[in-house]
Parts: sequence; structure tokens; C-alpha cells
Amino acid sequence: MATDDQPLVSESQLRVIQFLVGVLIMGPVLFGVALLSLQNQPAIAGPARETFLLVFAVFAVCALVASFGVPRAFMSVQRRVLARSQADAAADPGWPGRYQTQILVAMAPLEGAAFFGLVLYLITGDLLPVAIAAAFVAIMLLRFPTRSRVEGWILRQQELLEMERAAY
Repeated sequence: MATDDQPLVSESQLRVIQFLVGVLIMGPVLFGVALLSLQNQPAIAGPARETFLLVFAVFAVCALVASFGVPRAFMSVQRRVLARSQADAAADPGWPGRYQTQILVAMAPLEGAAFFGLVLYLITGDLLPVAIAAAFVAIMLLRFPTRSRVEGWILRQQELLEMERAAY
């Protein structure tokens, strides 16, 4: 539990997490701005264009599902391992690192899908992938780590851990 003298996540840990997530967000943002400032001449048309758009649609859905599902699965395994140990969950210093890992795992598919959409715009000239890429960036921004978000996540994980220990 956080106290006034000892928060659940230190200022330096929080800044590192925010920096890493910010870098993941800025990649597609800067690439998108650069692409949209160019006069784009589509490189492909016809059936190949539709195939690329279909592949992107499938990839985008998979990325969205993975962005929410994989971090949850990761933490479920982590909690099971911790539940078998008798260490005090509140005293465990590894929670900020676990948060960092799961948020990076959550952001990576979204960043990949955003880049894919922007590259697709480059080769097809279609603006729909740009709009989808912008939506993925917006999701990333909505999940940006703040102190209250990180500490709330840690407290929830500790509660879930205690419930899993009670089940053993």
C-alpha cells in the first residue's frame, strides 16, 4: 500500500514508463505527419490494393485484440507464480516493472498496426488506413500511464493476487 513517504511507483520509474510509451506513440505520429505532407502517388491499384486493405483489416483487428488480451494473459501467469510464493504482495518492489512490461506489450501491437496503416497509405493512396492508424494512436494516448493509473493498476493486481492466494 502506498504511503505519503513511499508511493507505489517512484517518480523516476513513472517517468521511464511515460518516456517509453511516449516514444511508441511518437513514432507513428511523426511518420504520419511526414507521409501526409508528401504528394502521394499510389504505387498499386486494382485487386492488389483490395488485398492489401483486407490484410490490413485483419491485422488491425488482431492487433486490437492482442493489445488487450496479451497483457492480461501475461499478468495472469505472473500472479499465479506470485500466488505460489508467500511473499507480501504489497512489499514486492516488482510491480512497477510488471506494469511497464504489460503496457509496452499492450502498446506494441497498436504501434505496429498504426505503422502498417501508414505504409498502406503510402502504397495505395487510400486515406482509410490513415484514419485507422489515427484511431490506434488515440487508443495509445487514452492508455498513457499517469501516476493514478499506474498505482490503481498495481492495487488491482495486488487485490487479484490476494484473491488467487485465497483460492489455493
